[in-house]
Amino acid sequence: MTFRLQDAFVKCHSLAEPACKSAVFLLCSILPTHHLSALRFLMTFFGRVAERAAHNKMDALNLAVCLTPNVFRVDGSSAGRGSDALIENKTLQSQTAVVQILIEGSGMIGMISEELAEDVRTSSCLSDSDAENAGDTEKEKRRNGLFHNLFPFSPTSGVCRR
Repeated sequence: MTFRLQDAFVKCHSLAEPACKSAVFLLCSILPTHHLSALRFLMTFFGRVAERAAHNKMDALNLAVCLTPNVFRVDGSSAGRGSDALIENKTLQSQTAVVQILIEGSGMIGMISEELAEDVRTSSCLSDSDAENAGDTEKEKRRNGLFHNLFPFSPTSGVCRR
């Protein structure tokens, strides 16, 4: 996960329940492409592991506890110093909750809501052919790649490409 977005992911956890998950998945969409692909692949794999929790005792929460230090950068410089340790503990709990959300909703990583997709289709930076490609079915979108032909702009720069 990109270091510059880690605080934003933690702040997403402070939102109310339905908005929290939506914010986490929307924030994933602005990750660099390679990070997004790797995150989706790994969280899908760990989601499958969690589905077999009855056999392996590793549900999404247990996996999140194990994976959080690897997904988020953990700063241990103030470990054991009173209130700093309490703040770090709360941050670690929020990070763990975000990783659990990502594991449980791995199929939503990189996806956008229909409302946002409609806003993108009607935005002025889309040409007619791009708008037609944005209407592909879910199966075609998966076959073509995560964002292939969906957006004519870079999610990180917000600049239209023609």
